Amino acid sequence: MAGFRCTGIRLFNPAIFTDAEPEPEPAAAPGGHGGSSQVQQVEVNTTPAGPRKTHTIQRKRRATAILTDTPVKRALEEEKTAKFRKVKLRNGLFKISDTRNKVEAISVELEEAKKKVAKFQKQCEEYLVIIAQQKREADEQQGGHTIRRKRRAAAILTDTPVERALEEEKTAKLKVRQTNINKKGSKRADKNHTD
Repeated sequence: MAGFRCTGIRLFNPAIFTDAEPEPEPAAAPGGHGGSSQVQQVEVNTTPAGPRKTHTIQRKRRATAILTDTPVKRALEEEKTAKFRKVKLRNGLFKISDTRNKVEAISVELEEAKKKVAKFQKQCEEYLVIIAQQKREADEQQGGHTIRRKRRAAAILTDTPVERALEEEKTAKLKVRQTNINKKGSKRADKNHTD
């Protein structure tokens, strides 16, 4: 026990060690001679540390309770769910009223659009009737004969001499065909008149 006292260690239970046990050898102070048996006492200043800065998180103050009893736990859980339901209901009602307002505005716009569509449809029908009448009148003025032309397929023509030559050749062939057809038609007509 005496060895512990000189080191400054105090035991919680001093009855563990007895004085009959051998004492530890005293330690030499640093900087002393290696072989000397003299012990220098070193004074140690033990002052408490200064105040430390602590970082605290700002939290809401709540009543603390030890939740060991299940009825208390159930009551708190029911209270929590009731608050959640109220918030959810409030948000849901807001969304419903907002969508109702939007639907009403859209329905008004839809009615206006339907009126415009009906008006334009009537105008379209009137114009179609006028166009049909004008077409009939034009056909009657031409003597009931309408000129029908063959539609040519659209072709992309480049500005090269080969393309121009091909086009000229096509037109020449068409002219020859037309003259042949006209000659045959006139021969038939002559035969019919002579018979």
